[in-house]
Amino acid sequence: MWIAAYLYILIFSLCLSLYTVKISHRIAYYYNIVDHPASRKMHSVAKPLLGGLGIFTALIATILIHYYGILILADTPIKNYLPIFNRLFIHIHGMKKVEPQIWGIISGAFFTFVLGLFDDKYGLSAKLKLVLQILIALYIIHFFNIRITMFIKNPILTYAITVLWIIGITNSFNLLDNMDGLSAGVALVASLVFLATALSAGQLFIGLFLIAFIGALAGFLRYNFPPSTIFMGDAGSLTIGFIMATLTVMGTYYIKGSAPTLYPIFMPVLILGVPIFDTLSVIVIRLKNKESIFTADKNHFSHRLLRLGMTHRGVALFVYLVTFCVAINAILLPLLTEIGVVIVAAHTVCILAIIALLEYYGKLKKTNKNE
Repeated sequence: MWIAAYLYILIFSLCLSLYTVKISHRIAYYYNIVDHPASRKMHSVAKPLLGGLGIFTALIATILIHYYGILILADTPIKNYLPIFNRLFIHIHGMKKVEPQIWGIISGAFFTFVLGLFDDKYGLSAKLKLVLQILIALYIIHFFNIRITMFIKNPILTYAITVLWIIGITNSFNLLDNMDGLSAGVALVASLVFLATALSAGQLFIGLFLIAFIGALAGFLRYNFPPSTIFMGDAGSLTIGFIMATLTVMGTYYIKGSAPTLYPIFMPVLILGVPIFDTLSVIVIRLKNKESIFTADKNHFSHRLLRLGMTHRGVALFVYLVTFCVAINAILLPLLTEIGVVIVAAHTVCILAIIALLEYYGKLKKTNKNE
C-alpha cells in the first residue's frame, strides 16, 4: 500500500513540476526576471530565473491536495467502499498531529521563496538577506517548534543551533547553484538517501513529503540539466536549502531495535556533506585570498572541477556521485558501534581528501604548464 502511495505521489509531483516549470519559463520572460551573462557566470545567453516557482508550486500543491484530500475522504462513506485506503485512514490522528509543522515548513518556505524572488528581481545585499533568513528561522522555531534538541535542555542553545543549521544549509544550496543541474541534483540525491533513513525510522509522512519534493526536483531537472533552458534563481535555491534544512531538523534518526546512541544525529551532516563541503571550502579560499566571504567568485567545488578539464555535464554527474557516496554512509550510523562510526568518518574524509588531492595536482600541473 505504502509503496503504491509513494509511487503515485512521485508521479503526480513529477508531472505537475514538468508543467509548472514550463509555465514559470513564460512568466519569467513576461516580468523580465532573467539572468543575463556576466564575467563570473557560466552561461553566455540570457535565461529565465523562475524555475524555483515551478518547484515550489509543484511541491506545495502536491502536499496540500493530498493531505487535505485524505482528511476529507476519511470523513466520508467512501472509506467503507475503498478498503485499500484503510491503511492510510488509520494514520489520520498522526497526520493531524504533524499538521502545524507541515504548515511551518510551507509558510517558512514561502517567505524564503519571496525573499529569493526579490533578490532575483531587484538584488538585495548579503547582510539584509542574512537578517531576513534569521527572522524566518526564528519564526518557524518559535511558532511551530521546529528545532534541533540533541538532548540539550537549554532552549536558547537549541534556538541558536537550529538557526545556524537552517541558515547554513539554506545558503549552502544557494552557493551550490552556480552551474546547471547542481543544486537541484544534489538536493534530489540527498533527498533519496534521507528518504531511506526516514522510512527506516518509520517516518511515513516525512517520507511522503520527501517523495513529493523529489518529484518536483526531478521535473525541474528536465529543464535544468546541462545544457539548461531555465535557472531556479535564488528563489529556488534558497527554498530548496530551507526545505532540506527543516526536514532534516524534523527527522528522527533512530531505527527501531537499534541501541540508543548520539551517532545518528550526525546523519544530516553526512547526507548534506557535499553542500557543506562546498561552502566551507569556498569560505576558506576567500579568507585565504583576503576577500569577503560574501564576494561572488569562481572558486566553488564545481568551478574547480571544470578547471580540471571536466565538462559541465561531467561536473554535475561527478558531484551527484560524490554526494551519494558521502550520504549513503548515513544510513548505517544507527546500527554501528564506535569502531564502525570511526570507519564511516574515515571513509568520508578519504573521499573528500581524494578530491582535494585531484584539485591540488590539477592546479599544480596547470601552474607548471604556464611556466
